Amino acid sequence: MTVLLILVLTFVIHSATSSESVVIHTKVGTIAGFKDNVTFNEESREILKFLSIPYAEAPIGVRRFSKPVSKAPFKSTFHATNIGVSCPANTNMFPAPGLIYDEDCLNLDIYVPSPAFQSRKTNDTYPVMIWIYGGGFVIGTKIYYDAGIISSFHDVIVVTINYRLSVFGFLSTGDSASPGNYGLWDQQLAIKWVHDNIAAFGGDNTKITLFGESAGSASVFYQALYPGNKGLFHRIIGESGSPLAVWAFAEKSEIHTKVQARFLTNLNCMHAESLLIINCLRNKTVPEIIKALNIMTGMHTDLNITIDKAIDLRFNFGPMLDREFLQISPDKILGASDPKAQDSMSMFSSVDVMTGVNSMDDIYVGSQFDAVVKYYANHSIANGCPKYVFDTVIVPAITCNILYRDVPAIDNAIIHEYTDWFDPNNDIRVRDKLMELSTDFTFLVPAIQALLVHTEHSQEKGNYLYKYSHKPTFKMQGDNYDYITGASHGQELPFVFGHAGYMNSTREEIVLSRIMTTMWTNFAKSGDPNRPVDISRLANVRWPPFDVRDQKYIDFDVNMSANSVKSRWSSDKVSFWQKVVPSIFEAATQHGPDSNVPPVVGRK
Repeated sequence: MTVLLILVLTFVIHSATSSESVVIHTKVGTIAGFKDNVTFNEESREILKFLSIPYAEAPIGVRRFSKPVSKAPFKSTFHATNIGVSCPANTNMFPAPGLIYDEDCLNLDIYVPSPAFQSRKTNDTYPVMIWIYGGGFVIGTKIYYDAGIISSFHDVIVVTINYRLSVFGFLSTGDSASPGNYGLWDQQLAIKWVHDNIAAFGGDNTKITLFGESAGSASVFYQALYPGNKGLFHRIIGESGSPLAVWAFAEKSEIHTKVQARFLTNLNCMHAESLLIINCLRNKTVPEIIKALNIMTGMHTDLNITIDKAIDLRFNFGPMLDREFLQISPDKILGASDPKAQDSMSMFSSVDVMTGVNSMDDIYVGSQFDAVVKYYANHSIANGCPKYVFDTVIVPAITCNILYRDVPAIDNAIIHEYTDWFDPNNDIRVRDKLMELSTDFTFLVPAIQALLVHTEHSQEKGNYLYKYSHKPTFKMQGDNYDYITGASHGQELPFVFGHAGYMNSTREEIVLSRIMTTMWTNFAKSGDPNRPVDISRLANVRWPPFDVRDQKYIDFDVNMSANSVKSRWSSDKVSFWQKVVPSIFEAATQHGPDSNVPPVVGRK
């Protein structure tokens, strides 16, 4: 990928301004945090913060491109009072002045409601939520997500974690030299740390919920598919991300191979043997590697690749088969078609699942597709997309990305399905249909597909689907797409974290945030977003569980009511991707019914 796939929010970060220290004795040693105050809608609450607690040894030297190693116990009191560092990332993709990048970044923040600290003596423990940030597996940091409001106002302990990104977290040579998925292993070790130590903070390690957005959402699903996590957590909340999404699983492509070769060449690490490559990279400094990564961004024009082939919907570095964390691909696991999927499906069916997508969750229109429109039409996609560009360039590129080959019959089917036949040559309508197309195949269909599998295999567990539709009245950093009428990628985040309370929100937005934070934390507490805290004083709405027949979901927007509950979201489009496209693919390629159809077009 060469574009930013997340709207990173500039959340208020509270530094250690209080002189009152809070000391906790844990299995790994004594940890000192501090008291702080957070405000939501002019109401203040006390919160205890423990920042940048290391859960792993620094992944440097021989530990670079290796699985993380648990941090040794503290020999003296660890002062968890500094915001800390972020894991090295592709800084060209989202420059973030003020952040400090360092490989010794595998740490976590813990937000504890003041009553939870006191309740440790009475064994009145609190549910725990672990946040995994998004950013396409190439950028991101826990620092952007202050969880003080959702924690203190809703009686949950929230933990936010850092994990390795980009080449540091997901470089794979395809063999034992560097199997990859180190970022996923980091997450898994952090989850285990929380499970083993959170009781000291007043947390209940039998009520742990993972939640994340975008790549963080795909990550919580990946963790729920890893058998080694059995018993470590009990619920997941996925916001705009599924392991079945085209961008969430790294596979080799023409551009992927060329870009990684250029990356290694720029570092003078291009060797025939994998071990020589890894040893070379381990001897490079972080600035040298980041410089080479940044050169990769936007470099497709000099790779002898045509503009349509430069539309690459996958990441250069991301989760992939490593024969340990991921023994088989996510579509084979969730398709339950491989004997190796049994343990993963057993793990997946043991957790409650809540997931959803934003109404215009597109992440490509304002970036890669915009570059294509500028190339052909000499104007921004904000002014529309010419029909011929949609038909002859973008759609074939999408098909090739999904299916790894050109299939003109599928191109034609997509064009027919996503054309406004009342006004087919209106550039604005073409652009809007492109956004709909992008949202459907990258987010909506993979989310529903994963939830359907979970529903069919775990009737005893909770299954909930949401749609987030409200476009905030306030401006969010990175949101330069005023022409998008619905809720775009990441715009639910200030409402989930309660940060809408200080972002010049309307009264209706404050209510929406209260509803969402309550339902998110209710799910963490009980597996049911409707209890234990009743939201009837805020809105006359009850979120029904998702099932295969009715497929009910809730639509989050201002002024919610009983009418916010709906059924079978975009069922025509879901059917198109799950039934029509696979049928065309099989006919066009003369494959039988057992052929390996890529996940976004998997059968139901």
